[in-house]
Amino acid sequence: MWIFSGTKDTEVVQGVSDKLNKYYKHYSTKNTYVNNIAAEHAFPTDLPQNKNACDYFGAPYINNCAYDGAGEMLKTIVPGDLKPRTMDWKSMGEISLFDQTEFINPLYVFNTSSLDQNGYVYIPNACRTKGSDCKVHVAIHGCHQGRETLDSQFVENTGYLEWAAANDIVVVFPQAKANDLNPKGCWDFWGYTGVDYASSLAVQTSTIKNMVERIITSPATAASASPSFFEAMFSQLILENPIVNVLFEGLYELMTNSLHQGL
Repeated sequence: MWIFSGTKDTEVVQGVSDKLNKYYKHYSTKNTYVNNIAAEHAFPTDLPQNKNACDYFGAPYINNCAYDGAGEMLKTIVPGDLKPRTMDWKSMGEISLFDQTEFINPLYVFNTSSLDQNGYVYIPNACRTKGSDCKVHVAIHGCHQGRETLDSQFVENTGYLEWAAANDIVVVFPQAKANDLNPKGCWDFWGYTGVDYASSLAVQTSTIKNMVERIITSPATAASASPSFFEAMFSQLILENPIVNVLFEGLYELMTNSLHQGL
């Protein structure tokens, strides 16, 4: 598990992340806790297109910290050695919009789920070949970072695609949006979608699970399910907002069990 907390984070102060790290030490001795970067509440990158300083607080909450957060996380949690990232991700794969509405459990009403109509997925060219050995990663954006606010900035500027293209990783970017109960477009970490929000049966967690199952079984992507995906998905949430990880604890457990049973 990889946990990040900036020393200058004024939104989720470092003491919260300290407690989170302590909590997860009860379940894993392999945690990596990065807490020495002078970052505000933002996604830390080293990409030149991100002009906000590392200690800047504000949109798009993707800062240039001379630190490759996505890469450091993936190198920590994905088994084996990753190939060096490539900046030529556009020619090595494709970003596509997909309809999120078809993945929602029919027991729920889509309009109250705070899910955007569309999500993004990046598929490396190599992963379109049947039988290819690709991993799957789910990247969860933070508050104010969904498609309705940033379009595809979170997808393109956080550093995931450079590593995904070089290492045959399909990256799913589910999208949440604002509504009356969720004015900042956050994922549900306080219960605005219902009392089951933190369980594997919740509307958001079950919808994402359905997306992953489609990719795993689709001949168009031919992605193989590996434990590294589940670790990556879970740790990504911690990177962006240390206090909302409860949302996906149920999903993590459910999907890991499904993997062992053979989806």
